[in-house]
Amino acid sequence: MARVQSGPAKHPRQSEGLLAVFIPTLIALILGLAFVGLAWREQQLRWEEARYTKLTRDAHAISLAIRDRIATYGLVLRGASALFSHKDRLTRSAWHQYVEGLALYRDYPGFAGLGFCRDLRPQDVPAHEAAVQAEGLTNYRVWPEAHGDRVMAVTYLEPENAQNRRVLGYDAASHPDRRAAMLAAQASGEPTLSGKVSLRQGDQDHPRAGVLLFLALPDRSGADGREILGWVYGAFQAEDLIAAVLGGLPNSLWVRIFDGDAPSAETLLFDNGKPGALAAEPGITSPTGLRYVNPLLVSGRRWTLIFELPPGAGLEQPGFGPGLALVTFLAVLMVVGTGLLSNARRQARLLARLGESVRMREEQYGTLVNLSRDGICAVDRDMRLTFVNPRMAEWIGRPAKDLLGAPFFDFFQVDTHGDPAAIRCRLESGHGQTYQMRLVGGGDAERVVLVSDHPLRGGDDEFQGATMVLTDVTERELAAERIHFLATHDVLTGVANRLSIRERLAQSLALARRYGRKVGLLFIDLDYFKEVNDSFGHGVGDQVLMATVERIREGVRSSDSVGRLGGDEFLVILPELESARDGRAVAVKIIEAIERPMVVADKEIRLSASIGFAIYPEDGLDEETLVNRADAAMYRAKCAGRGRVEGGGANGQ
Repeated sequence: MARVQSGPAKHPRQSEGLLAVFIPTLIALILGLAFVGLAWREQQLRWEEARYTKLTRDAHAISLAIRDRIATYGLVLRGASALFSHKDRLTRSAWHQYVEGLALYRDYPGFAGLGFCRDLRPQDVPAHEAAVQAEGLTNYRVWPEAHGDRVMAVTYLEPENAQNRRVLGYDAASHPDRRAAMLAAQASGEPTLSGKVSLRQGDQDHPRAGVLLFLALPDRSGADGREILGWVYGAFQAEDLIAAVLGGLPNSLWVRIFDGDAPSAETLLFDNGKPGALAAEPGITSPTGLRYVNPLLVSGRRWTLIFELPPGAGLEQPGFGPGLALVTFLAVLMVVGTGLLSNARRQARLLARLGESVRMREEQYGTLVNLSRDGICAVDRDMRLTFVNPRMAEWIGRPAKDLLGAPFFDFFQVDTHGDPAAIRCRLESGHGQTYQMRLVGGGDAERVVLVSDHPLRGGDDEFQGATMVLTDVTERELAAERIHFLATHDVLTGVANRLSIRERLAQSLALARRYGRKVGLLFIDLDYFKEVNDSFGHGVGDQVLMATVERIREGVRSSDSVGRLGGDEFLVILPELESARDGRAVAVKIIEAIERPMVVADKEIRLSASIGFAIYPEDGLDEETLVNRADAAMYRAKCAGRGRVEGGGANGQ
């Protein structure tokens, strides 16, 4: 019987071939997907790490900026305290003129007022109220009336407006936190910050959170046995002060600042309330949000700063990055086996993207450089200009094309970090630096700039030149010099004030100890100066003091230091003195200069001076002993008839 075949049967080797193709392809596909998933996860982890790094960097930069701003306000208080060292009694008008000259609202954001609290005993309050009322403030009262063992009354407060006038007479000692901050400032001698307070300036129905910065003023006269005269203080609206520092924050960053170590609604100083920020209690954050807590010590007060980013904020979400693209490409190679062709196409696409990116970056760079408020330039290996942006050309006062090829140091003079040769040598060694220079070759007024340079090297690693970014810091330098002068010099006479002359004496004694030298000290007190003030007024008295300082300078060397202790008392430091006889000769010369008749405001005035003289090391080994010996010798000179010199200790009669 014949067999009938229904069709051709599959060869076993054909099925095995399909499996041999399918199984490796499936394995390659699974491995490729796994590699892509791991690469994507790694990219996300790096992105989260970069977000957190940026958050912490921004947090530390903001913290330092806040601390520096408070430190700057401390310098303002030190400058204000200098007013109390050259007048027996500071007038309200003088305080007003000084504060008005500081331009607080323009240059110091957040300032609600600059004032002075006088230190009083309860029994002194009636006399104090009468004295202030005699100045024209007829409604002045110290309040609240329940005084403790000490009264700290707000006596001066500027700017003068209705809000600040409501605070006059307030007894800060009645508030425990303010009293504690003032006593801490008295103990440390440094500006000290209070805790959170509700400022009385402004709308009383909607008080604003603020802080107070206190600086204690020692009582120079010591007439009533008190250690301090009072406190200069600044009142700051926390929101305005901190907002000025945080002006450039990204919209998504949420910043909250609390007074102390325990964040709560009662200790909240600042909350920028950024939209989209984490709506969570302190100490709690969502898995995709970021939080950074930074404790900060500011002028003796601890603050807690909390910085938060909502999910996805801070840095742009990474797309299909180069690393992920490479893993995907390898996975495709494993699956389809189109290695060389696929790789060539990928490289072509990558080069096209890179070329477009370079072109766009060059265009962006050119725009940023030309619109920058900073001066930007490039120099060759001989430090000659090869590029100048419009801002730098404007400073120099010449077109940019006319500056090409000109030596860079024809226009800028180095303030610090060496001469031009040293700068070029440093750049050749491959090191950049930031330093200060002055514009000397331009048509503009004198300008101080902060220069940041970076060396440029060729393909053979040979020095080719440098790029430089110049930031104008002229206004900042002038403000710093003005504040430093007010803090260290007597405002009336221009010589060193009490604090500065004592520091110079300490420095002179340190050098004398090291090199075995002598130091002389003259304590000068004008005779009959009170009669000048009583007869002709304080205006003439001030002119007499200025003329007296000039005569004192006639009798001293350029290396000697002259300082005013207050009133009509002066100190003169004579470093590297050969003998006590030389010091007495200088004192006699000063007396003779002062005794010459002087004409002030069409009036002939005659004065004399009593001088006490002390010398290191014979009369004392430390600053305090020398000053006390010279002071005692001056009083002996007065008792002996005035207009003469008396020595202290080993140099007495």
